[in-house]
Amino acid sequence: MGGIKFVFAVVAAALAAVSTPAATSSRAKSIRGCFGAAVRESQDRCENPRLRYEVIPSPAKARYSPNAPCTIIEERGAFRVCEFGAAASLTRATVALLGDSHAAHWRAALEVVAAAQNWRGVSITLSGCPYSTVTRVLAEPLRSNCIARNDAVPQWLAQHPEIHTVFVSELSGAHWAVPAGSDQFTAQVDAYTRAWGKLPPSVRHLVVIRDTPKALPTTRACIERAHAAHRDAGRACAVARDLAIDPDAAAIAAGRLGAPRFQMVDLNRLFCDRRWCYPVIGGALVQKDLHHLTVAFVRTLGPFLLDAVRRLDLS
Repeated sequence: MGGIKFVFAVVAAALAAVSTPAATSSRAKSIRGCFGAAVRESQDRCENPRLRYEVIPSPAKARYSPNAPCTIIEERGAFRVCEFGAAASLTRATVALLGDSHAAHWRAALEVVAAAQNWRGVSITLSGCPYSTVTRVLAEPLRSNCIARNDAVPQWLAQHPEIHTVFVSELSGAHWAVPAGSDQFTAQVDAYTRAWGKLPPSVRHLVVIRDTPKALPTTRACIERAHAAHRDAGRACAVARDLAIDPDAAAIAAGRLGAPRFQMVDLNRLFCDRRWCYPVIGGALVQKDLHHLTVAFVRTLGPFLLDAVRRLDLS
């Protein structure tokens, strides 16, 4: 599968956060195959018995861990831009990642795509702030910061016409500040549609990365108990798919607007089967809290995101 070689680099990085230097080398060698999302892909399904009872990183270590690195290049109040991806000497295109903290956690996968495609990536994210014309229900100053960030995006992108594709992702299932009596979901679809309509024509493609499954308030303790008992924590603590996955208004908006400018990528098959979503997959801890993903697992999604992106017409 294209880009699958990037998966093996994940293990050493994940283990470095949870192991001593002396232990890391031998442990990484023993479990590097089939770590993370690869075990859920039906075409290339693999299994490493050494990973069956692993949880990397531990829930305690993952809880406050940062997202993939990103170098700040511009900062004006709530409007912050950082860059990642291919070195300047190798760059043949520039893409942007836009949205809230769920966009930010996808950066670990998009950097795999950027490296394979020789893309420079710029990240414009703000926690709690979907890119839309309506905010979530937010306290100040985050509400005002969100409005200011979203107002600044179209002009900034117009000033950077080299950015031909924007990837967006946001938390689904949240409560938004919509007029009384409005249908929450319909209002969210409309708010995304209006915001995307403000993007300059230099943005030829907008790709929604569909929001991912959530854990339950009891999931972390369940994983810790299962791991201590040397049980398969992924299966012992699985969450019913109907509870884990919320309808995604951004995905619906992209479908209504249609290709080639608006497209959607859904990788939830790598988290879930028809009935269950798994909080530990191939030894990798999936969520670091109720709904944010660990860098260790997201990086293993990178090759699959790469395959999905290559199937899109982003020329």
